[in-house]
Amino acid sequence: PFIFALEATEDNDRQMLETLLKSPEITDENITTVIDILERTGSLERTRNLAKRYVDEAIAGINIVPTSPVRDDLINLAHFALTR
Repeated sequence: PFIFALEATEDNDRQMLETLLKSPEITDENITTVIDILERTGSLERTRNLAKRYVDEAIAGINIVPTSPVRDDLINLAHFALTR
C-alpha cells in the first residue's frame, strides 16, 4: 500500500509518509496518520484488489490439480492470506 500511496499522494502527504517511514520512532499518532493517508489515497483498497486478483489466479492454477487434501489446503491458505 505504501508504494501506491506514494504514487497517489499530494506533496504534503507524500512528505509526511516519507518522514514517518524513515522515523525510528513509531507512535500511535504516526500509525493513525499513515492509515489515514493509505485510506484517503485508496491504496489499501487497491492493494486488496491486487492481492485478490493474485489469489484468484493462484486458485485457478491449483484447480487443475486433482482434488486432494493438499490441494484443498493450498486453496484455504490462499484465502487465508487475503483475510489475515
